[in-house]
Amino acid sequence: MLQLWRLIRDRVASKFGYPLSDLISYDLFSLPTLRAVCKKVGIQLVARNYELGKEKLFTAADILRLFPVVKQVEPTSADATELQSSGLLFLSERPDMAYGALHDAKILFSSVHGAPSLLPLLIFAFSALAWR
Repeated sequence: MLQLWRLIRDRVASKFGYPLSDLISYDLFSLPTLRAVCKKVGIQLVARNYELGKEKLFTAADILRLFPVVKQVEPTSADATELQSSGLLFLSERPDMAYGALHDAKILFSSVHGAPSLLPLLIFAFSALAWR
């Protein structure tokens, strides 16, 4: 843990040009930091009392399992969002233009997100059109 804290200080100093003071102790963040690091990298440890001041915090025998951590960005479509907002604007004045814009937005959104997906705002707009 001491080595990790040293690496964090070096990284902050090199990237941001700001030295972290010695007043910030790793003891403040020890258990929550260990838990957060394990969640971020996908490690499940055995539940026990770890001596957080040691240089070697845990061994390979303490690791129960490794699981993949997947991060992905949800795809968006600027054209579909623009059509959706213009359809919502036309909703009160010109329902025929609103229907056309919202229908085109639905087609674009389904091509980006997949056929069965409809965004909640789009569903709301179509239900408002149905009441007219």
